[in-house]
Amino acid sequence: MTCFWDSILSCLKEDDYKFANIGRGNRKHFITKIKLRNRPMKSVKWQGKNLTEQEIKEHMEAIKDYNVNGIGSGHLTSICDSFLLLICELFNVSIIHRFLRTNIVYSHPKTRKTLRFKNNRGHFQVG
Repeated sequence: MTCFWDSILSCLKEDDYKFANIGRGNRKHFITKIKLRNRPMKSVKWQGKNLTEQEIKEHMEAIKDYNVNGIGSGHLTSICDSFLLLICELFNVSIIHRFLRTNIVYSHPKTRKTLRFKNNRGHFQVG
């Protein structure tokens, strides 16, 4: 199950890749590239609040430790997901993630566009 990554990749366009200086490629290529660009998500607000230094450190660690070769087993999307935070930071996008009936908002102050996703307990998709 690669629905998390497939949904993200389907929303990113050529201008997004150019903006982030990340070449377009398959899932593993994309994940590897953003892992290499892992950095503090200081610009991103989650649910209207800045992340603490400790939270940023933990998210960066989770990204660093992520096993790219395990993507076929699915991505356990967190309520405050490390990769969604990093994507906001790298691409200057905001994300609205609707989990069941709750909107989870990741916002970037210089938002170029907003990506929308939704999921239930087992499937992540463009929303």
